[in-house]
Amino acid sequence: MRPERYAICRLPGDAPLPAWPAGPLLATIRLPDELTVVCVEESVPVTVESSPGWSVFAVAGPLAHDLVGILAGLAGTLRNADIPIFAISTFDTDLILVPEERRDDAAAALRDAGHVVRLPA
Repeated sequence: MRPERYAICRLPGDAPLPAWPAGPLLATIRLPDELTVVCVEESVPVTVESSPGWSVFAVAGPLAHDLVGILAGLAGTLRNADIPIFAISTFDTDLILVPEERRDDAAAALRDAGHVVRLPA
């Protein structure tokens, strides 16, 4: 898991890629109607629509592309614990963002389901 607090930001679909996102996790996803940016929350300008206060759990990878059910299993465990998620997949792994105030609950739910969870000190 990454110790930083992240924000999920929404910009118009035709917005240029912004220069302000920062952090060890940085994701941009463009659709016709929106540009979503995930980055360290302290880099987000106050004028940007955002949902701050997210913690990140990363699946140890790299994961083979023919594996099935990894993200679904984790998401189902957190759904059963009533913990909302925002999921991102990369070439090598899956990431799950959970609200910062539910981080410890998420770690406990994942451990109870048999997953190894390492939290930063």
